[in-house]
Amino acid sequence: MLRKNICVAVAALSLLCALVLLTPNCAFSEETSIAKLRAKLSELSEITLTSGVNEVELFAAPAGVTDPDVLQLFGANGNTNAPLSHRGKILLLHAQFLGARDDYDLYQVVTAGVGLPNQWNVIPRDHFDDEDPGGDSFTDATTVVWSVYDIPKSVRFFRGKFGDQLTTLLLVAKCAFSRDKDHDNDPPGGRVHIALYQLQVSDARAPAILARIADAYTEKTYCNADIALERELGVASRARIDHLPVSPLDGCYVR
Repeated sequence: MLRKNICVAVAALSLLCALVLLTPNCAFSEETSIAKLRAKLSELSEITLTSGVNEVELFAAPAGVTDPDVLQLFGANGNTNAPLSHRGKILLLHAQFLGARDDYDLYQVVTAGVGLPNQWNVIPRDHFDDEDPGGDSFTDATTVVWSVYDIPKSVRFFRGKFGDQLTTLLLVAKCAFSRDKDHDNDPPGGRVHIALYQLQVSDARAPAILARIADAYTEKTYCNADIALERELGVASRARIDHLPVSPLDGCYVR
């Protein structure tokens, strides 16, 4: 009986592992400290995006690649130890509602198809939170803000190294504002959840996916996610706050 139970347990575990590998929104990320995350990142060069279609060179980390078509797609020529590079596109669409602050950016990453270089396929992105499940497209939209001057969420693409590996990286940062805060008495802002995604090539997932590989949370509170990335990870700020009544330290409204 014990042997039978063990076999059942092993079979169930194997099924679970198979489902995990085949589920694009399942992230094998590790929670780490801001200091450790910053130490692992180097040679970051931001991929500057403009509204519309942006032609980019993508660098992917191999994650269990054996499919020759996948290797050929990313120019590996059988060498799975080197960064896999390939031409791609990042689509940036800006949605703006007239007379309202509720505007947001929509992102989608695509690359040429396996064996069909003229057929472009979407690269999915792993889950971030309940409000942002990832998938084929994702946004910097969020439903909770503190003031009209807040930038509560940031989506930034980079070319750089995580550890010793050169890849295309994506940073998503979001201020954890609370709906229950008292605007008159509670301090503004919230701790920031920073998730790091890495472009990976894999037989099991996609063939390419923006996989979530690390999560970190700031101790300090912010109202501007771009300022949080600058002060916590040393990423060059793109915040335009000189003309706004907000603090340059956290982006929060100064009364």
